[in-house]
Amino acid sequence: MQMKINNKRKFIFIIITALIISILFFITIFSNKNNIKNKIDLPIWISLLNNEYKTSYFNIPANTKINFYLELPNREIEGKDLALTLSLKKETGQILTTLTKDFNFNVSTKNIDKRYLYKLGTYIVKKQDRSYIQYISKGTWEIPYNGTLIIEIQNT
Repeated sequence: MQMKINNKRKFIFIIITALIISILFFITIFSNKNNIKNKIDLPIWISLLNNEYKTSYFNIPANTKINFYLELPNREIEGKDLALTLSLKKETGQILTTLTKDFNFNVSTKNIDKRYLYKLGTYIVKKQDRSYIQYISKGTWEIPYNGTLIIEIQNT
């Protein structure tokens, strides 16, 4: 009888330990998935329509993939007549890539800590250059706030 009780205790201990390890594993995966690391945050004045602006200069290492996100405080922009066009340019003014996001159609977002991220596009950087972003927002909807342009840097 004593042996059956000890086996039951061992079994329960093993099950509880496995459950705790599983929970910690999934918490770790979930928390890493929802954070953007290796990033540059730049203020972006999307509320000022039909005027071109440029960000400060920044360096991105060679052989990296960069993802562009627009961070906003809410989802109010979705379905509105507003488009954002941004160009990644070298310090010399040469355009490396141009991305356009029309928020009136096919909008997907990522919610992280009550912040909403809209993916604008991706670009592969082959060699390091001093760069900046030139952007313009156009449309009939006057957005009542500005946002943050997030440039996520990943090794390729």
